[in-house]
Amino acid sequence: MDTLILYLSLALFTLGCMHRVSAWFTRDVWYLSRSGSGGVGPLARLKVFAKGAMGLGRGRVLVQVAWQCLAHGVMQVQVLKSNRFRWFMHMLIFAGFMGLTLMHAFEETISERFFPDYYATLNPYFFLRDAFGLLVLAGLAMAVARRVMMRRKGLFSNGMDYGAIGILAVIVLSGMFLEAVKISSHTVFENMVDEFGMIEDEKDVAALEAYWGHEFGVAIPGAGKALDPSLLEQGQAIHEESCMSCHADSRWAVAGYPLATGLGTETALRLDRAGAVTFFWWVHYVSCFLFLAWLPYGKMFHMFSTPMGLIVNSVTGKKGGKEALAIRRSLALDACTRCGTCSQYCSVRPAYEITGNPLVLPSEKLSFFKSRAGQKELSGDDFSRARQGVTLCTDCGNCARVCTAGIDLRNLWQHMKGDLLQSGKSDPMFLSPLAFGSCLEGDGVDSDQLAPAMKRLSGRFDDLSDPSRVIHVGQEPATQPFASFGIDACFQCGGCSSVCPVAEAVDDPQQSLGLLPHQVVQALKLGEVEMAEGAPMLWNCLTCYVCQESCPQGVLVTDLFYELKNRAYRRTGEGRRLASGHRTGSGR
Repeated sequence: MDTLILYLSLALFTLGCMHRVSAWFTRDVWYLSRSGSGGVGPLARLKVFAKGAMGLGRGRVLVQVAWQCLAHGVMQVQVLKSNRFRWFMHMLIFAGFMGLTLMHAFEETISERFFPDYYATLNPYFFLRDAFGLLVLAGLAMAVARRVMMRRKGLFSNGMDYGAIGILAVIVLSGMFLEAVKISSHTVFENMVDEFGMIEDEKDVAALEAYWGHEFGVAIPGAGKALDPSLLEQGQAIHEESCMSCHADSRWAVAGYPLATGLGTETALRLDRAGAVTFFWWVHYVSCFLFLAWLPYGKMFHMFSTPMGLIVNSVTGKKGGKEALAIRRSLALDACTRCGTCSQYCSVRPAYEITGNPLVLPSEKLSFFKSRAGQKELSGDDFSRARQGVTLCTDCGNCARVCTAGIDLRNLWQHMKGDLLQSGKSDPMFLSPLAFGSCLEGDGVDSDQLAPAMKRLSGRFDDLSDPSRVIHVGQEPATQPFASFGIDACFQCGGCSSVCPVAEAVDDPQQSLGLLPHQVVQALKLGEVEMAEGAPMLWNCLTCYVCQESCPQGVLVTDLFYELKNRAYRRTGEGRRLASGHRTGSGR
């Protein structure tokens, strides 16, 4: 029966992996309209991937791929930078689960082969098995706490998320309870003595039984009376002679032993008679293979798809054209871990709180389109909610920068906007600076479609689309004197601040820098020039131009900082003297 379950699980796992992997090369990558699928076939994608994979023979590419998998796939460097709590949670689960898998599940293949002295009931292996299990439980507890605490910040959880946590918890807890009932089981003790003890004298067996009941937590029938010290000494001697070489002290089972002793003698005896060892063995065994069979169909498949996505990004780069782009987009649907980090950094997250539409948030948007990829076109309420979520995206790129799976989310949203434009179902606000902007940079929008789209939408938002119209904010019009830097186009997405290396290098940017780059721009729009000039951010700026290059609205952030510093310097005594000298030609 157990062999049948094993082969059935392996068959389901294999079929699931084949289905998921084949989808990377065959899935019709469109979201809101079939007109955006691009018609990239499986053979074209396979050809591009094979061509890129052949480049792995070059040492530099191979090292790059290995580093990407190690740094971002295993060590989760990106997670460490964005959220240390989540990184610690991930490492607890990863280290514990991998330890249990390699040392315990594959003990015949790995542990016994690489460790000649390996025996499951000897230290350090006896202790490590429980320690790894506790690491997993600690990580799972942190995962549940995080999902509960982050609900208000846009972290949604569904049955798949809690299902993954639940099945891992069942595997670990069933293993711990199995160990506990085996430690306390009198039947297991008797079988062990018969099989390994080679003790024929019944008095010696009674002495060993008394010693194990007193020291190792075995539930002995009728053990309520006081034990003779000489009997315990005799049992200890027999233990050291016959048992110590293959069985460590049960107290080293830091999870199983407290559970065993916590049951109490009577409860342990009842469980032993009821066959608790067999019950928990089946629960543990079936849950392990159920996890194996479920793995390709659940969210935990990101253990394979995320490293694969990193490899594809490395081997295809930006030269693969539409074929490589189709592979990356299809992989993105599987690589997402639903960690919710992108939604926490989304610049339009407040719009979700106003509209109540979860598809405004990147993680929910990706999950929604994953569940419907390649199916019939959306209609009705589903289409309206999806269109609103896509249209409100500001293309700030925050989600792509913080994605721990390396998914180019910004490109996905641009592709969705291309679908909308080409299908003729665009929302009027689609052509506003908040939504249209940089979607023409990608391959998702055919420029020939732009003129008909504008014609369809003409007259509906004339005053907003008129470039000569300026909406002033604050007491001092932003057009004086910084309009040439494009600050009127800033909609406070925070993209410049999220990529600023100075803000990333300090522990508390708000305290150390006063104002972040996007806040400096907003201060100028509100007419607070002195506040902007006095911000330490201005004087700590490295002038690396990363903020200016990343701005989706083309605001000249770094050039603006130069101008602010020059203005402030010219107001100082030295600055005024130098300026006067330059004007009269008497400068040094």
